[in-house]
Amino acid sequence: MKGYKVVRTFKTGKIISAYSDGHIVEYKIGEWVKRPDGCGPLAVFNTLENAKDFVFKGTFGPTRKIFLCEYESSILNYLWCRYTLQDKKMRREKHLLPIGTQLAERVMLIREVGI
Repeated sequence: MKGYKVVRTFKTGKIISAYSDGHIVEYKIGEWVKRPDGCGPLAVFNTLENAKDFVFKGTFGPTRKIFLCEYESSILNYLWCRYTLQDKKMRREKHLLPIGTQLAERVMLIREVGI
């Protein structure tokens, strides 16, 4: 499926998750990236407009970029949080995530689409 991934970029060329609550995922253009072991699904957006809304409504700086991506949907319908409550991982349910969030098992960045 096609979607849009918001990421952080560095002058070194490194590309990582725009937001991380535990695991930092590194991406490379043209390579499939699976969600790490012990990590919840990866988050992408269904439209460029929803990805832009996420960037503009957040407190993100100029290092945040949007990439067109391919993704494989996750069967999970929540993100994990690193904080625990009675030794159980807390969940961030999909209906509480930004509008247009899609959850993925793996993602491949195709090209930057700008903001």
